[in-house]
Amino acid sequence: FVGPDICGFETKNVHVILNYKNKPHPIKKPIRCKVDRYTHLYTLIIRPDQTYEVKIDNEMVASGNLEDDLDFLPPKKINDPTVKKPTDWDDRIQIDDPNDIKPEGEWKPRQIDNPNYRGVWPHPQIDNPNYSPDFSIYSYENISVIGLEIWQVRAGTIFDNFLITDDEVYAEDFGDETWGKTKVTQN
Repeated sequence: FVGPDICGFETKNVHVILNYKNKPHPIKKPIRCKVDRYTHLYTLIIRPDQTYEVKIDNEMVASGNLEDDLDFLPPKKINDPTVKKPTDWDDRIQIDDPNDIKPEGEWKPRQIDNPNYRGVWPHPQIDNPNYSPDFSIYSYENISVIGLEIWQVRAGTIFDNFLITDDEVYAEDFGDETWGKTKVTQN
């Protein structure tokens, strides 16, 4: 699934949700959709090298690796369960100033940089025994259905010209020939 989600003043996202082993997996990256009174062309490209690209109006707005940006597989690395954070590890960035004097009435000590600050403790990682790579995540053998989920509170939403193809150039040309013609009349 790829498409816009516009709801109220805050939600203006492009959703990318792919099915893998009969479970939906949404993209972890936020992608902002265009919000204006014009029509827009949304394109999702999934490539055999496990990468993807999202285009709005034939211009790339997001891209990445399927395994990195969607939770298809368990993580490659996990925190080592045999290692615990040392009890003397001080990860407080600031501490109360021990030299600050409490005045009469309500008081909160002034904050100073913690001289013992060692940073965020880096939990050692180990290989995840539940991880195994899958180099066929990109592959969808049979896409024969297009579904639309529409919930709108005002009239005027139009969906048309759906295309599923394995030819990126043809898809871009098709977009230019269909949506591209309406774009010219919008401006």
